Amino acid sequence: MNTPPPDDLEDSIRRQAVRSLPAAWRTSILDSARVQAEPVTPSPAPAKPLGRLLRDWLWPHPYAWATLAALWMVIASLQWSGSEQALAKSDPTVLLGEDEYRPILALHRQLWSEFVDALSKSSKSAAHPSELLEEPRSQGRPAYRQG
Repeated sequence: MNTPPPDDLEDSIRRQAVRSLPAAWRTSILDSARVQAEPVTPSPAPAKPLGRLLRDWLWPHPYAWATLAALWMVIASLQWSGSEQALAKSDPTVLLGEDEYRPILALHRQLWSEFVDALSKSSKSAAHPSELLEEPRSQGRPAYRQG
């Protein structure tokens, strides 16, 4: 096997004596190595999904939470069952029978027909809405004092 001829640099390195490391350097190197070897504080965990958070929160006492949910359902059903009675007490016209509504509907029809008749008469007599005014608009304004 052919070995390359040694360089002058390699020869000079081989001839140098190996010196020991100064004690101060040795301690500073070992201290920095220990600091880097210490466990790093973990970063905060990523956010958990809502289902996992609820499970973690509710799991210690599942019977207590189930009882509370049942109680909420009972309260909601009682609230909804009494809503018709409360509505009837607050607004008596809501639960009127057919006989009570007939006079109201008759009055409504009468007023509506009068309104439609008045509207049709005014639209036939006047070609433009401004002709419906009895006096010029300038006369309807208040007089301003000058002076």
